[in-house]
Amino acid sequence: MRTESNKNITTELGTQLRMNRSIQSEGALSMLKQNYFFRRFMMRNKVNVKTEIILLAIVYDIKNLVAKI
Repeated sequence: MRTESNKNITTELGTQLRMNRSIQSEGALSMLKQNYFFRRFMMRNKVNVKTEIILLAIVYDIKNLVAKI
């Protein structure tokens, strides 16, 4: 499985997908950490953490939408 995974990520498509993913997710996460002072989750179980990150994502999207308007 490891060799198959390595083969998939070293192809040209795999390299492009990894590069695109790192740009998109890292930018949003760093924005949450820097501008919203998000350092850790306040809740502890999986459902509450998921709810918390969804709320943060909604706030992030609304703020971007307002900035574009």
